[in-house]
Amino acid sequence: MNEGEAIVALKAISLVFVAILAVLAVILLVFEVILVCNVLSAAVALVTSAVKLLVAEVILVLSVFSAAVALLVSEVKLAFVELMFVCNVFSAAVALLVSEVKLALVELIFVCSIFSAVVALLVSDVKLALVELMLICKVFSAVVALLISLVVLAVFAAINVGNVEMVDELMPPTAFTTGAVAVPPKSFAN
Repeated sequence: MNEGEAIVALKAISLVFVAILAVLAVILLVFEVILVCNVLSAAVALVTSAVKLLVAEVILVLSVFSAAVALLVSEVKLAFVELMFVCNVFSAAVALLVSEVKLALVELIFVCSIFSAVVALLVSDVKLALVELMLICKVFSAVVALLISLVVLAVFAAINVGNVEMVDELMPPTAFTTGAVAVPPKSFAN
């Protein structure tokens, strides 16, 4: 290998070392960025932990308050249940009284229904008697009308109704209403 080739080889090797140094500089820069990011990440994690701790404390305070409110609500519910129990006993007594009144009314309605049935039966008997009387009156009326019709027919037969003779006119009626012999109608004003 001659001197020129060695210089070219050394220059190539030095370029490789320059490239390696540039890569190492980039790696160093990446490590610095990672280090800064880790510090920022640690700071964010610290702030997040502080916020979580604060939220946990608020939740604990609210849980204690919620337990107190739940206890108070339970006491109020118990008071209402006791009141409802008393009201249910009163309501049962009222319902029993109402049922007794309803039973008395049903018994009264039953008695009234029997009375109403008896009255309806009597009314039906009266109506039936009136219908029988009307039927008898109509039969009597029909007999009277038949007798009157027979009398009228006998009278017509006796006076020869329907046996009128036809008269032949010798002069037609137009002879006095046309021609020179026609008489004009007279006015009442003249």
